[in-house]
Amino acid sequence: FRERVARAWLRMLEFSKQVGGRGHLAVVTHGLVYRLLFVHHLTPEADESDMPRPGNTALSIIDPTPPYRVTLLACIAHLD
Repeated sequence: FRERVARAWLRMLEFSKQVGGRGHLAVVTHGLVYRLLFVHHLTPEADESDMPRPGNTALSIIDPTPPYRVTLLACIAHLD
């Protein structure tokens, strides 16, 4: 599973390059995939316990260039 998520991360990076400055890339995934991306690719110094459990339809925004800073994490404000 971790290897599949790592391959998916590489594909996201490639798609992001293709989009370039023409727009945004939206990725829809399940919470467990997001947790692995968060811990292993976005904030490798973090522990999985540092990541809030994303609720249904949670939105996160990640900068498209290294160091892939998370600017919005697991937000569900749109549900209010």
